[in-house]
Amino acid sequence: DPAGELERNLNDQLVAAYEPTEGQLTSLQRVVTRHLEATDSAIAREILVNWAQTSAHFRRVAPVAEIARLEAMFEGTAVSAA
Repeated sequence: DPAGELERNLNDQLVAAYEPTEGQLTSLQRVVTRHLEATDSAIAREILVNWAQTSAHFRRVAPVAEIARLEAMFEGTAVSAA
């Protein structure tokens, strides 16, 4: 989301965008690498060549209920699944 428009276009009652963890970015980098190998995509190549800059523009979008559950888990509290 280089233009910073993602959150403005989301229904924040259903989903939220947040900065991905290093682990999530590593997984994404592997997926983009596989995509490049399979398709020879110029966009995938550009993303990977400039990974230090482009990775900062990615956001993870998840259901609000999932985010609440994960936050509770990391805080040591429990939330029932909706």
